[in-house]
Amino acid sequence: MYRKSPEYRRRETELYDKIRNLSERFDQVRAEGKDTTEILKQLGVALEEFYRFRLKFKEGI
Repeated sequence: MYRKSPEYRRRETELYDKIRNLSERFDQVRAEGKDTTEILKQLGVALEEFYRFRLKFKEGI
């Protein structure tokens, strides 16, 4: 998968969407005054997944 290939862009978009959705859920749950621990854990995992995805292509692996 090359950095600008359709497969790369599809995966990048999936990860962006996942992060955006979790961020929106976090905002909603926080506004409701509920516990945000689980969403923050999920967001952390998604951000780590995105970081590793980008790092993989930066290093050319």
